[in-house]
Amino acid sequence: SGLLPMLLHKSIASILQQADVPLVPSGSGVLPADAAEAAPVAGSSATAAAGSAGAVAAAAAPPAGSVQYSVAFVDALLTVVAALVQSTSGCQALNDAGVISALLPLLRDTHADHLSLVCASLKILEAYMDLSQPAATTFRDLGGLTDVIKRTAAEVGVLPRGSGSGAAAAAAATTAADGDVVMDAAEQPPGQI
Repeated sequence: SGLLPMLLHKSIASILQQADVPLVPSGSGVLPADAAEAAPVAGSSATAAAGSAGAVAAAAAPPAGSVQYSVAFVDALLTVVAALVQSTSGCQALNDAGVISALLPLLRDTHADHLSLVCASLKILEAYMDLSQPAATTFRDLGGLTDVIKRTAAEVGVLPRGSGSGAAAAAAATTAADGDVVMDAAEQPPGQI
């Protein structure tokens, strides 16, 4: 509950609303805000992350006629966040702000004018996870790996077998317990099966 979390969540939600991108993907396992508040188990990072994201999705969705933030404003805000992610205390502040749940929806944004925001959010997420193990766990728990796989497949134009969308690309890859991506044996290069 501070200025940074409020600006981060509201401005990104506003940009995503302008591009008609949902804040929480269907089937993500993220609980609605009211269910998340009733369901958390103490000490469960997955439950806390899901509750945080559900609360963000409900609270950050701008009502009709609310303030619309510009791409330049969000880009400047992401520059501040990128500076914060460079230090341990900055990572703690970003953790408190729920930065991962705010940035993940940007990965689903395919609006051409928002490409700089997507790139900035990826750089921030990468640096954040390098410095903070809890951030990597939260990223995985909120489905960040699936979002990155889908986005990468869409960007490089990979069409999975039997599908016309990038959604099946993420389904073709599975995640091992340690977070490594394991591809289907049919998609492995020869000699690596």
